[in-house]
Amino acid sequence: TVPLGLLDLGQGAVFYSTAKGRPALDYAPVGSPVSPFAAAVVKELGIPGLEISDYFKVVARDVYKRTYGMDKGPQQPFHYGSWFDDYYLVAPADVPPARSAPAFGGLMAAPPAPPSAVRGGVNPLADVSLDRLAIEDEPVLIADVLSRHPAAELIGLADGGNALAQHLAGYMFSLGVGVKKDVARARAYLEKSAAQNFPAGQQELAYLLLENDPTPENVKRAYDLYVASSNAGFSKAKTHLAYRLASGTFGPADFVRAQALYSEAAAKGHPAAVFALTYFPDTRIANMARLRSIADGGNPEGNHWLCEAHFADKTLKDAIEDCGVGARAGFAGSRAISLSSVA
Repeated sequence: TVPLGLLDLGQGAVFYSTAKGRPALDYAPVGSPVSPFAAAVVKELGIPGLEISDYFKVVARDVYKRTYGMDKGPQQPFHYGSWFDDYYLVAPADVPPARSAPAFGGLMAAPPAPPSAVRGGVNPLADVSLDRLAIEDEPVLIADVLSRHPAAELIGLADGGNALAQHLAGYMFSLGVGVKKDVARARAYLEKSAAQNFPAGQQELAYLLLENDPTPENVKRAYDLYVASSNAGFSKAKTHLAYRLASGTFGPADFVRAQALYSEAAAKGHPAAVFALTYFPDTRIANMARLRSIADGGNPEGNHWLCEAHFADKTLKDAIEDCGVGARAGFAGSRAISLSSVA
């Protein structure tokens, strides 16, 4: 027999509209003739190039958000399965490079071009704020952007000099979200975005350099990029820089500076920074409360980080429900912790 009623799959997946013991609501909002699960499934299927794990995550969080605060809500879709390679329900878009794209070696030599929004006209990406980029979980944010702006549109804007579009294109090509993975092309777009002093582009380029080509020169450059983005107030850069300082990437560990940066990012609402502050004895209690407030506000990222914080503190018994919410929302850490707790 198979435990917990799950099918024994080799390679494949099963996606339930809701978790065991949770209601499957047929309306959201009240009076709507459409199931929130069906609506989310169809909506996200309209986005080419969402890898299946990201697809499940985005659908689950969409349904959770639609039904949070409803009577008997929230509804929490759940999936399980296994697959060895990236799998797409809808294939990534194939967007050829622009013929006029400059050679990679000359990217940093050219003087920075002003952002397209400054050069005149309406900014076509005005619905994507820097504040969202600074604190929101990337897979969900990028899926939301792609639901309104097809990959070809974003790439066209990036080729036209839009720094935000260059950042988005760089992220997409670096991980194969919406487009086929191409790390070299990702770097080219991020170089352009960073050259315009766009904080999100600087942060993403620093991350890519450290993950894909951590030569001594690139480590130094990543540090400079993180500092520039952090000094511009970009919360994710503060969190990334703090983590790297604490882990010794840029020299001897500097926990004092790391904690200060985490505090700045947390004050701007970055959940990962709030979680990081739970590791420091003098800020743990206050930031556990902040994570609870995030979770109670309907953001499952708060539940996920509460799960991680209790796991690290060996108080997992106090976070079983939070781990379940985080797992069903697609957070890998919460899923792993939940599975280990029943193993």
